[in-house]
Amino acid sequence: MSSEGELRYERHLILEGFDSGRQRALSESTVSLVGCGGVGTTVAVLLAGAGIGRLRIVDDDIVEVSNLNRQFMYTANDAGESKVEVLARRLVALNPAVEVTAIPRRLTPDNASSLLGSCDAIVEGVDNFPTRRLLNEYAVHNRLPYVHASAQGSQGEAMTVIPGVSACLECVFPKLPDTSRSSFPILSMAVSVAGAYAASEVVKLVSGYGAPLADRLCIYDLRNNVSRIVAVQRRGDCLVCGSV
Repeated sequence: MSSEGELRYERHLILEGFDSGRQRALSESTVSLVGCGGVGTTVAVLLAGAGIGRLRIVDDDIVEVSNLNRQFMYTANDAGESKVEVLARRLVALNPAVEVTAIPRRLTPDNASSLLGSCDAIVEGVDNFPTRRLLNEYAVHNRLPYVHASAQGSQGEAMTVIPGVSACLECVFPKLPDTSRSSFPILSMAVSVAGAYAASEVVKLVSGYGAPLADRLCIYDLRNNVSRIVAVQRRGDCLVCGSV
């Protein structure tokens, strides 16, 4: 590691149980992030700051003024621009050592393989369950670790899927919640917490620093100052991971 790297990641390197080998693992990893809204931008900036080597960001949306109360990597001057292109510029400015690939496309079953590519982990910051289900299926079938995180109102949740080992999203949420509304209430701090949990899960997965939230769903409510870990388990009849 260069002297600049030692200085940049000094606070990581003095963590108990963390060392230059774990930092090197971060720098050699490739992560695919889908969704660059409130959760996704938080994930992106934390991973870039942590020293992830290659970050692939996927989202076809543009910056809107209504995003700015919770999507803190954008400014009013960015309104109308591609989210991934703005975010990529900001991430490289934060950490030039991170290779960021901006993909201004909507994820679909037909393009998932080409957009997500070869990576060490998938993390999502999307706001709808159909896309989460697609990511879960792709991750399980390709045996790629997948981090789910979301927030609504003052509440949020996070969990990690390790294909063939732990419960997948379909095991926990076999029925799709109603996500037909174009907008929903959100406390800006709730998405930041979800993004922090998700980024932490990615760091655990690629560096081995700590145990990920596999077979566990972390749930929190900032309004009522409540948080808990709920044990979940694989279902043998799961249509996604039951045969993996």
